[in-house]
Amino acid sequence: MKKIDKSEFIDVIEERNALFEFVVERWEGVSPDILKDFIDDVFTKSLFIGRFWLDSHACFDAACAWMDEREKEDLWTITEDKDFYLSRIMSYDGVYKIGDIVRSSINYYRDAILFNWDYEKEANKLERESLKDFPDMKKLKPKGYDAAKKNYSDFDGFDKYNEAQADLDFLSFKGVDSSSAGAGGFHSRISLTATLYDDCCQGRNPIRVFVGAILSHALHVQMHNNEVSITNELNNLKKIYFQPEYFKELVYMDDFSNVSKNKFFNAFFLIEKEKNKKYSSKISYSSQEEMNLYLEKQIENHREWMALPEEERERRKKENMAKVMSSFKLNFTREEEEEIKKGKEKLAKIVLNFLNKEDINSLKL
Repeated sequence: MKKIDKSEFIDVIEERNALFEFVVERWEGVSPDILKDFIDDVFTKSLFIGRFWLDSHACFDAACAWMDEREKEDLWTITEDKDFYLSRIMSYDGVYKIGDIVRSSINYYRDAILFNWDYEKEANKLERESLKDFPDMKKLKPKGYDAAKKNYSDFDGFDKYNEAQADLDFLSFKGVDSSSAGAGGFHSRISLTATLYDDCCQGRNPIRVFVGAILSHALHVQMHNNEVSITNELNNLKKIYFQPEYFKELVYMDDFSNVSKNKFFNAFFLIEKEKNKKYSSKISYSSQEEMNLYLEKQIENHREWMALPEEERERRKKENMAKVMSSFKLNFTREEEEEIKKGKEKLAKIVLNFLNKEDINSLKL
């Protein structure tokens, strides 16, 4: 099994070759040349299916790390009212907002990409399309399959496989480990034991199992590579926005589409723009100079606030909190839920239309 660093791109050609080398020793029914061409075809199509997929947890963590570093007090060279300005980073600083937009948009992005997504439908469609060009692949099956199937009953062989063969397959497979908490990686998905179970108990014939295993592996590869693209871009942007001159004052930004040429980032910025359309409040400044003047006024207001008796400040805090809590809605009517669904569908179309216009990467192997 190939070990891959979180910051390293997975070579898709090496992965395709690893799939072939592993399968050609364990499955039979077609010539090696046909098998190799079929894997090339299915893996390429699968990479295309997963071209926009992301690991939302990894991207979330990278964005939070950006935000945390931006808030480090020792990096700032503000001399007057430093505590006040540092307490306003989250609300006003554009550099901080870059990470915040990634963090707050990633789940919206995931929901858009997976809107109406159905793994079974995608895998079945992929199988049908690929078999049109490779009809002989219907003969493909694991070695020893026919004999093992004759007297098969539910879950036969899993204990033996886990004891004797699973570790050997793990070590023999030269690709990356695409297993997850809920499913095994490619090497275990196409084992004789797993294929028998899927065929006899789940109604998926061997070629469907094989195509599904390739699809799952490709989705894993694309998620990883897209994640690396985002974390690398954050690191590149740090070289610009974490220079000393950007720690002299809170930085005004209004058009984040010019911050990066990375397509995923611009999708996040687009999501942020769409989200903000819901709010009617207008920003009181439109330049660095105007924002600085606005913050100076906020400092005066803060000083007036601190001059109030503590009891009065507490009373006002409770009053404001009550207003905020009263605006929260825990239950929605059927009409409101339908509107929420329509909103998600609209956002999904906007995001996918944007991404489909962009040449994110070449998938030709």
